[in-house]
Amino acid sequence: MLSRACRTDLTQTNLFYSSDISDCERSSLSVRALWRLLFHSGGYLLRGATLLLIPVLLGACRSIERSHIQIGSTDRSYYVRLPDGYSPNHKYPLVIQLHGGGGNAETAESMSKMTELARKRGFVVVYPDGFGPRMMNALKTWNARHCCGRAMRENSDDVAFISELIDFMIQNYSIDSRRIYLCGMSNGAMMTYRAAQKLAPRLAGIGIVAGAMFGDESVTHTPLPVMIIHGRKDDAVPFEGGRSEKDLVSENMEGTFASVEYAAGFWAQNNGCSGARSKQRTGPANAIEQWSYSCPADYPVLVYALDDGGHSWPGGEKGRRAGDDPVSYFNASEKLLDFFAAHRR
Repeated sequence: MLSRACRTDLTQTNLFYSSDISDCERSSLSVRALWRLLFHSGGYLLRGATLLLIPVLLGACRSIERSHIQIGSTDRSYYVRLPDGYSPNHKYPLVIQLHGGGGNAETAESMSKMTELARKRGFVVVYPDGFGPRMMNALKTWNARHCCGRAMRENSDDVAFISELIDFMIQNYSIDSRRIYLCGMSNGAMMTYRAAQKLAPRLAGIGIVAGAMFGDESVTHTPLPVMIIHGRKDDAVPFEGGRSEKDLVSENMEGTFASVEYAAGFWAQNNGCSGARSKQRTGPANAIEQWSYSCPADYPVLVYALDDGGHSWPGGEKGRRAGDDPVSYFNASEKLLDFFAAHRR
């Protein structure tokens, strides 16, 4: 028998903070409910009657064919999108995009609408899956140290996965090793921060959408161009930091989030920037506040604070019907590709 709490989860569920589950919503079973069920009791309840739910989810979710890399004893998956006119005789920039917690590679692609823009602009994009149940492509998370879910609890080595993925892409595709970029949303953005601290010498820039740091990081002193995009109305990963208003966030992380100001200041210090940040208002009704710092020319730190932005990918698609609507006056994918195109290692 399922516990009363689990039965309640199947009928009365709250928002899961990634807003990243869309394809699976065709099922009569709420995927958000299954997420709560899988992580109930410390994340290890997956037995008995719970197993009967898995075929429902598997039958409801579409899946793009994956490629695989072995990291230790763990099989990790991803897929690749190539630009128009791809030729092995030309070197291409590479974008690695990380999905939010509870999502997968498809949700990163569909929410950001990055692929079509990247194809036209000559970028290769790789969409990896986070760590999670082997029998399904959904419900994946990244180990950003203090978040999130199963990846955090089982200490998944996601930095090693990203590093090996970079190696594989360079060896098997025509990739310019001086133009490798990492970006992500939510838990994927948190993972981008963590990986950047370890892999900065290999990266030419990072992009953060609705993510956070935790306040106990050590400066790497390897400079790196950084763009941060965050909505001021994000109640899942709050702009000002602190505790999330979403139970499924606080239940699947440790501690609290640091603010956007902390993250920007961290990378400004890391990049050797000087002086106070400057602020400029732009956009419809001046709803976009841009922060910049006095940084070395090759290593800027830029922040776009969106007054109306929630927990979503600006200019993209929301991850599920009940998710926050992305703002339409700011296109995060376009901004990130512009930023990446201007920088190389």
